[in-house]
Amino acid sequence: MKNHILILFILIMSGSVFSQCNYKITNRPDGNVMHYFNPQPVVKQEKAEIGIGIYKNITSGDYFLNVSVLFKKGTPQELTGFATIQTSSSDGISLPIEVSQLVEMNGRDLAIGLYKLTDRDLNILRKYTLKSIFVNVGSNLTGADTTMNKDIILNQLKCL
Repeated sequence: MKNHILILFILIMSGSVFSQCNYKITNRPDGNVMHYFNPQPVVKQEKAEIGIGIYKNITSGDYFLNVSVLFKKGTPQELTGFATIQTSSSDGISLPIEVSQLVEMNGRDLAIGLYKLTDRDLNILRKYTLKSIFVNVGSNLTGADTTMNKDIILNQLKCL
């Protein structure tokens, strides 16, 4: 009976661990295969919300940070410059933008940016939770201390 309970417990626990790894897969026309997570909110402010998620190009092995800014007020603008991240460690991360565009999703304006992660960035993000994130929206710096999902990147990197 104890063996049955132990096996049941292990199955339940393994299911809850794998359920966090609900990444999507895209086979792009250029031959690249991408594994990615939908962005999850980390900062909510009166004028905008910031969500982040990890993308991995399986073909090349490159990792990217997806930053999505949902505009609640004001004029939507593309992401420019760098994304700056502070984690619970003393090391900060500064990421140059690779891709930026404005989109409309469900009737709301959204700026999307992809920032390439280096090995150093990945080593930090695999060990520490988020403290803050700042991005350049047009010529303005937007961001704040993370108020939710501080361990989102840490958990997503474990899945990939």
